[in-house]
Amino acid sequence: MDKLTIFTNVFIFSTVIWFFWLLYLLMNPILLYGEYCLISQINYSKNKEIKIWLSKTNYNLIEKNIAETIIENQLEGKIDNIILEIKKLELNYIFISQKEMNLENISQKIKIPKYHLKYIFKYHCNLTQLEYQNFIKVKLAINLIENNYLKDKTVDSLSLESLFTSRVTMYKYFKKFHNQTPLEYHNLFFSN
Repeated sequence: MDKLTIFTNVFIFSTVIWFFWLLYLLMNPILLYGEYCLISQINYSKNKEIKIWLSKTNYNLIEKNIAETIIENQLEGKIDNIILEIKKLELNYIFISQKEMNLENISQKIKIPKYHLKYIFKYHCNLTQLEYQNFIKVKLAINLIENNYLKDKTVDSLSLESLFTSRVTMYKYFKKFHNQTPLEYHNLFFSN
C-alpha cells in the first residue's frame, strides 16, 4: 500500500469515529451540560407552579366591611391550618374527581362555615374562586395525563373526565397555568 491510500483510510476511519462520537454526545446531553444542570432544568419546568395561597396579606391596602372584620377575628391564628386543609383536599384525587371543588363542598369537607372560606379565598388566595376551581381541574387533567390517559383516549374525553365543560375551556386554563396545551404536556412528560 502506498502512503496516500494509508492516509485516506486513516482519514476516513477518523471521520467515522468523530461522527459517531458527535452523535453519541448529541444523544446524551448529560455529557455536554452535566447532570446537575439537566436535572435542575427538568425540575424547573416540571415544578414550576403558581403560588396560590398566601398566609399573610397586606391588610392596609384592603378595606374590609364589618362582617369581614368579625370573620377575621374569628379566624385569627387558624388561617394557616385552614389553608393546609384545603391543600390536602387538592391532593385528594377521589374528592376532586367525584365532586367539584366549590366552596360548598370544601366547607363541608373541612367543616368550616362557607363565609369563612369566602373570606380566606378573598384575602389569602391569588386566584378567584372560578380560577381556583379550574386550577384544580387542570391538576386533575395532569394527573390523568401522567397516568397515560391519552394513550388510548382523546383530548375531548380528557376534558370531560377532568370536569371541564369543553375541550376549549380546558385548553384555555391549561395554557394559563402551564403555558402549554395538554398534548404538549403529554409529549414533554413522556419524552423524559
